[in-house]
Amino acid sequence: MGTGVNVIADMPRYDENKCTLILSAHYDTTKDNIGIIDNGSGTALLLTAAEMLSDATPDFNIRLIFFDMEEYSMYGSKYYLQNMTENERNNIIADINFDMVGGSSDSLTISTSNGFDSALSIYLNGILNDKYSLSAKGMYSDSNPFMYHQIPAITFI
Repeated sequence: MGTGVNVIADMPRYDENKCTLILSAHYDTTKDNIGIIDNGSGTALLLTAAEMLSDATPDFNIRLIFFDMEEYSMYGSKYYLQNMTENERNNIIADINFDMVGGSSDSLTISTSNGFDSALSIYLNGILNDKYSLSAKGMYSDSNPFMYHQIPAITFI
């Protein structure tokens, strides 16, 4: 398989004393996928988010992570989390992951790893005026390793 490279960008004014919200997407693909959708679309969304959030001054940090090797058992996100200290993992507010947001469907769904609502999915959908439905089939993407480490995480798909 070779080695992968995660690309990590901290938004301006990053402060190690504050908690961090992670926005993520994977940038790898396979020969069997349509790469522009899975997941060039999520990558493009993160780049746009970086531009839109560059002047934001929230009470928390924002870190954008472009994960590699999601298509290979999510090795990029697993590696990222396994190489953090417990204190660093505890400092993460949540991961909001974007995977295949530019497909042929007219709507996005919120997905959790098991297909059940979580506090994060309920909260986000509430502040987004219940615009997104919950995918009942669950999701196998880079949000899953965060949930494994008991960090709130969802995927928009």
